[in-house]
Amino acid sequence: MDTKDLTQLLDRLRAEPHETEWLEFKANRHEPEELGEYISALANAACLHGKSRGYLFVSRAIAADTGEKARHIRERGFDNQYYRDLLLALIREHGPVGPDQINNLLLKKLPDALDEGQKQAKARNLTYDLAHRRHLIVNIGSSRGAGARWVVAQTKGEAEQARKAEVDAATRNETSRK
Repeated sequence: MDTKDLTQLLDRLRAEPHETEWLEFKANRHEPEELGEYISALANAACLHGKSRGYLFVSRAIAADTGEKARHIRERGFDNQYYRDLLLALIREHGPVGPDQINNLLLKKLPDALDEGQKQAKARNLTYDLAHRRHLIVNIGSSRGAGARWVVAQTKGEAEQARKAEVDAATRNETSRK
């Protein structure tokens, strides 16, 4: 097969509605043994589905061969640190910020390959990571959802104080309504 034939095959396979048991697209981050297991499984699945071949495409190599390097990067996206840095900059400069502002920033930056629901889940996961794993931001609004308001946590003690103040304010509001 020459480059033209490979490009046509790749285009035909990318037009498939989704990955299948005999077709997978993977990032170029697997160990040789792991790739061998994938290839074996794909070959077996292809036989079971009446296909003459299984296909495993490694993104970076495909992009280089087909001249679609920019598309590869756009669809792959950036590493999580890039998105965490964007989110932290938003909160530092404009905090407190809510989920709508976070989504407005991140959803446009996330890879084109993700659908809207996947992008929203990614934004929630990044926010969760900054708050609960890294302890860099704290929610001073309601505990979840549209009422969340994120600010930078200067220290863990300040984060705990902000959270306590949030709970106290919510309790006062609830009491005053009764």
